[in-house]
Amino acid sequence: MGSFFIGIGFLAFIVFIILGIVSAIKKTGKGKKMMLFAAGCFILMAIGGALSPDSKQTIGTTVKEEDKKDKTVDKQNAADEAKKKEEAQKKAEEEAKKKAELEAKKKADAEAKKKAEEKPVFAFTWDEFSKSWGTLVPEMKGAGIDEITETGREKQENNVVVNAKINDYLMLMSDVNPTSNKVKYISIMAEPSSTNMAQNTNILLAFGNLIANSNPSLSKEERGDILMKGLGFNTDDLSKLNSNYTYKNVKYKASNMAGILTVSIQPK
Repeated sequence: MGSFFIGIGFLAFIVFIILGIVSAIKKTGKGKKMMLFAAGCFILMAIGGALSPDSKQTIGTTVKEEDKKDKTVDKQNAADEAKKKEEAQKKAEEEAKKKAELEAKKKADAEAKKKAEEKPVFAFTWDEFSKSWGTLVPEMKGAGIDEITETGREKQENNVVVNAKINDYLMLMSDVNPTSNKVKYISIMAEPSSTNMAQNTNILLAFGNLIANSNPSLSKEERGDILMKGLGFNTDDLSKLNSNYTYKNVKYKASNMAGILTVSIQPK
């Protein structure tokens, strides 16, 4: 149908154009009318073209192809965007995992180092105490007080009392578990001098070393604080010394009885 209108319109268009030109030359006054008919024929051709199945199919196909192309592009863009988000999320998760693993490793290393550096508090036998006596405080070396000599043992029902000496003015007494040989209590008894300052210095060193043996992880500052501040050896008058101090699960006690200074340690 569309092709029919196109053919008729084309032929009529040519005829009316020719007639219009002839009328214009002969000045018959019908030239304008012929041109209007020609324009009508042109419109008829256009209508025929619109009604043509090929034209509709071409237009429809073109529109569908454009829509399909647009949808394909949109789909590809969406897929690319989703892939970028997935990759970014995966990268963030991997970085978070690496960070968590690093933090966990640092924490484990720190705990392992701390555990390796820490030594048991008051968990030693009398033999271990005797052997480590001269090793914890460097100032002990060369002072003549870095060795312990056992002088006797007294067995009791649930206890063994060990007596020992360092020198003539430093004596030790310890309560020991008869089964495990673990030390339950140790005291050092010292006789200070009113004239010999070196002797008094050695007494303080022995007391400090006893504190160090109670907990080998104590720092030099901690040992000094326990002896001086905790037990009261920072005073000039020790005649009425009688103090108790607890630090990190160890009980410390200091006293002066008839001029004999005593410092003892035992588990809390």
